[in-house]
Amino acid sequence: MARPDFDAFDARLLLRLGNRTDVTAAMRNESLDSAYYYVANVFEHPALEKSVTGTLAINAESFTVSASDFWWPTIVKDTTNDRVLLPRDMESLEKYRKTAGNPGVYAYYGKVFYVDRKPTVAATMKVFYVARPAEPSGSTNSVMDEMFDMLIPMYAAMFAFEDVRDYEERDKQNVAVNQYVARMKIPWRQERLSDLGAGLQVRMR
Repeated sequence: MARPDFDAFDARLLLRLGNRTDVTAAMRNESLDSAYYYVANVFEHPALEKSVTGTLAINAESFTVSASDFWWPTIVKDTTNDRVLLPRDMESLEKYRKTAGNPGVYAYYGKVFYVDRKPTVAATMKVFYVARPAEPSGSTNSVMDEMFDMLIPMYAAMFAFEDVRDYEERDKQNVAVNQYVARMKIPWRQERLSDLGAGLQVRMR
């Protein structure tokens, strides 16, 4: 059975909106685009998990990677030294003077990867990342698994009702979305944080 394209999503969205005339075709298109990227962002998608390599040059403190669909990094590995780098924010990375050596920490800032040490030998850096889907158009299908096809017009309806301040209908759509996700056991994307080097954590009652 053929999967729905975005024209079909729009027709389904119009039905969910009760054929309202105050939600224009342009508004529906915006809601579908927003829903598509929202679903891509908040759920796990093997189809959007990719990797790319870059080179950290000798005595350099940053490197870039070339991937037109790059959205955000999940893991950075120095494959030359077989070492996974730990993520940090830019402020903590730049607090200290950078010495020579193999990097152990990175920060992603302004589409550039910065590291805590300057290598004495060029290193190959493998970056695992989440890919940003191409902008959808009428005759194209979603690149995500077909189980998410129902969620795209459902979320789009939520956003459209929000635009016209129909909060009661928005909340009904939200309930339907959550029920669908729970029944299908769809995994939400979990933020991956490393606790290495974080020290002893005291749990307070």
